[in-house]
Amino acid sequence: MTDLDDHFPMTTVAADQPTHGNDRFWLLHGLLPGLIFLAGLLCYHLYNWDFVIQDLFFDPAIGRWRHGEAWWANQLLHDGGRGVIKLTALMAGIAWALSFAGKRWRSWRRPAAYVLLAIGLCTAVVALGQLVSPLPCPYNLAQYDGDLAHLSTWESFFSTQRFGHCFPGKHASGGFSLFLLYYLLRDRHLGLALVGLMVGVLAGSLFSFAQMARGAHFFSHNWWSMGIDWGVITLLYAIPFQRRITMDTGQPQAI
Repeated sequence: MTDLDDHFPMTTVAADQPTHGNDRFWLLHGLLPGLIFLAGLLCYHLYNWDFVIQDLFFDPAIGRWRHGEAWWANQLLHDGGRGVIKLTALMAGIAWALSFAGKRWRSWRRPAAYVLLAIGLCTAVVALGQLVSPLPCPYNLAQYDGDLAHLSTWESFFSTQRFGHCFPGKHASGGFSLFLLYYLLRDRHLGLALVGLMVGVLAGSLFSFAQMARGAHFFSHNWWSMGIDWGVITLLYAIPFQRRITMDTGQPQAI
């Protein structure tokens, strides 16, 4: 047994586990994340987290965002982060194409297809949300030296002023799309899959922080992106891929 296995032991595979109707799977990957998501929605509405957080980043004395031009928010976490997600998709595309070149590459086909579809679908769903959403960015609002009055979510959707197009947060969605690493690794090694999950949480959180620091998105925009990405990635894994991404494993994991 290797040192890695000592830290991240393999879980036992359930031989007779159904493909996507297992109650335990949906409890842990559907109901539990859904409750966490709803709790977050409730908290930011009750405690006005959107504006509490944005006020920390805005300097009313000079009418500017304190980190609006910061290199770490713009070049590192925004431009660099976007480049990482694009590179991940590109590498998955190359791997998928190579999987048709011969038997030795064939095992890459399903994992590569999953990565491409996960990133593509998360991006598409969030982009569609932005297309139809009237919600503005923080820097659009008059209280942050913009030219638009603040409206609640419901008021924005029923307003005749169709400004916005800033909800959900697309950049944060790119980071949270790395949740796919959890399902990509789950078939083989649950310990590493949990590390992959943490990578998605960390990337999405950093991308979200950068956007809030720049005045580009509210906390709620990014929270919704996280929920959308988890839903898309989980449904993709559970239904089209039937909880099997690798081609040479016998059954999905027991949890």
